[in-house]
Amino acid sequence: MIWLDRQVAPSKGLGSKMERDDAYQILSDLVNKGFLVTSLDLDGQHFMFKTINEKEFHLARMLSGSTSQPTYDNRFMRNFVALSLLGIGGRLFLENRDIQAAYDVFMGIPSKVFTRILDELTDLRSQTSQAIRFMEGFSYTPGSRSMWKNLAGRLPCEEPFTGLPGTSKIGLNVVQEQWMYINRALDHEEEYSEKFSLALIVASAQNPKGAKMMWAKHDAGMEELTGQRKKLAEKGTKDEVKRAWKPDGWAAPVDTAEDLIAELNRQMEGKKDRHDLFIENYLKSLRDAAESEARAAKERIEKIREQLGGVPDIEGGSRPATAAEMEALFKGQKGQVQGTAEVHGEGYVNQEDRGKFLRKVGSKVLTGK
Repeated sequence: MIWLDRQVAPSKGLGSKMERDDAYQILSDLVNKGFLVTSLDLDGQHFMFKTINEKEFHLARMLSGSTSQPTYDNRFMRNFVALSLLGIGGRLFLENRDIQAAYDVFMGIPSKVFTRILDELTDLRSQTSQAIRFMEGFSYTPGSRSMWKNLAGRLPCEEPFTGLPGTSKIGLNVVQEQWMYINRALDHEEEYSEKFSLALIVASAQNPKGAKMMWAKHDAGMEELTGQRKKLAEKGTKDEVKRAWKPDGWAAPVDTAEDLIAELNRQMEGKKDRHDLFIENYLKSLRDAAESEARAAKERIEKIREQLGGVPDIEGGSRPATAAEMEALFKGQKGQVQGTAEVHGEGYVNQEDRGKFLRKVGSKVLTGK
């Protein structure tokens, strides 16, 4: 028998990060078919292998005998691959599969080829393990809810749902079980919401104001919950939702109360995003511009003062007059107080201005009264 290797795509196993779209596709296959599929060309025949579920895994352990026997590991691996065999060519073996016959076949294949088959199956199990992290987000997508409605009470491993003969005989896998649990919880939630709404309609006849307040509170809670689930479906996992805030982003989403609290916590901790840094740099540029303008104005004043030679300080500098300066002022002497503008006494006023002042005052006399 000639065993031919096939070209395979790069592994998406534990060594690389799985993206949301890849995970959702894997989960969709695990829900719709019950397993993932890989294939190899062996002696010109197309062999198809599938992932086994937990029930088949325990069956392989049971068929392999006691774990204390030295041949247990070898028998377990052969039973594992035998239960993973989906079909050869155009024939599927799930409906009438002979586990013992498949076991005998894989007992006789070269170890190198058998190791290659195990590597393929291990890679599929690694993909499944990573995809399960996206289970909740996948369950909240419209496509998932549509599949659940179409199931109409049947088990997802039944042939009318999978379209593959014999899938009902292998039972449910852990992804299908979790998917059913989440969707049943969502159904109960929708049923409760409908009954609650009907109860509020009845209560509004007796207490319209109270019923309206309860209705508003209920709707607000459901709207917040729906927003959280929508965001989780878009991101895939709760870890991705938490990482939605990025230091190089313009602003964090604040669609829900949790988002708002998270944003307030970030601000209190001093964490800044791109928007905060932009505003901070803008305000700094305004301060720098104001300081630069003030320095330029001061330089202009100093330059003018130097050009005029001893011009008084026009920025508001002053000092009290000395006794000698005050005496000279009261004596009506023309003089200049050092460091201030020139000051003239009464005697310096010209006669024309003095006459105008006296004519205006007239003969009025100001007294102590």
